[in-house]
Amino acid sequence: MIKNNERKYFGGELPQLENSTMSCFTDSGRTSLRLILSNITSKKILLPDFLCKVVLDEVLNAGCSYSFYHVNRDLTIDFGSINEEFDVFYRISYFGSFNPIPLQFREKIVIDDFVFDLLPLNKDALKNWYGYTSWRKILEVSDGSILASTSIFHCNFEIDLIAPFAKIKNLAREAKTKFLMSKMDNENDYLDLFAAAEQTLDKQKKTFKASDGSVRLFLYNLLNNEIITNKRAKNYDAAYSILKDFSIDIRPVFCSFLPLLVPDTMSLRDKLMTKKIFLPCFWPKIENVDSVFKDGIVAIPLHPYYDTEEVLQVAKEIKLLLA
Repeated sequence: MIKNNERKYFGGELPQLENSTMSCFTDSGRTSLRLILSNITSKKILLPDFLCKVVLDEVLNAGCSYSFYHVNRDLTIDFGSINEEFDVFYRISYFGSFNPIPLQFREKIVIDDFVFDLLPLNKDALKNWYGYTSWRKILEVSDGSILASTSIFHCNFEIDLIAPFAKIKNLAREAKTKFLMSKMDNENDYLDLFAAAEQTLDKQKKTFKASDGSVRLFLYNLLNNEIITNKRAKNYDAAYSILKDFSIDIRPVFCSFLPLLVPDTMSLRDKLMTKKIFLPCFWPKIENVDSVFKDGIVAIPLHPYYDTEEVLQVAKEIKLLLA
């Protein structure tokens, strides 16, 4: 029997738990990364040699020193290429892939880039960990990101309800909807707005929360995760069945895109545009960064907005162009 003076308090409101994850919603992945970098004191960061230039820009703006490790053509990490001291390890979950952290690096600070995933999860159960997402790449939203950590971090949000770039992007999405419904004639109307939104985000220095509308749509996706994930998986299987010879077969739980390695990325994208098919490329080559993905990776979006038959037809169009 436990004596009263030996019993810990039971019931009532729970205290803050040891190593509990601290988290918040921000307006974008780059804002989340900026907050992470402002909250760590260690300044030597090890980056993958395949990454978005925005990441490198934020690292430079934070005054951090950095070097690169190698990422293989199958998007696995070449841990054997790491032969120097560092404080922070930056890991990208490419299209939902997962590369476990080796034992010798588990005491380092790890930043997980989950821009292709729905949630930032500490899959390695690391002690010194940060993770963040970027909803705009994978969901039907104009802004939003989750920042999570095993440490308390500090941030000062602006009072505004929505970031300026998100306001412009909302207008752009509304204009595109009208265009697709044939209620407007000029495609440049929404394209110019999208471009203006990105330019506004590039210049943004202030810290904003995710907008209420984006949070609601994120929660909708989270609450209907099983149904939505299954639809994405069907789209993945459909595209992969046609393009398996060009695909990097990751088959994650949450299928955001099917990544393709093709001989000439830009040529393929240009040809597809003439067929009204617009595919993203991850990522444009960064000067003085040596990567095996010199032309980037073209990817097929797998959002449930596109039904499986539509995805299948797009995959067939791509295969004909690659024949």
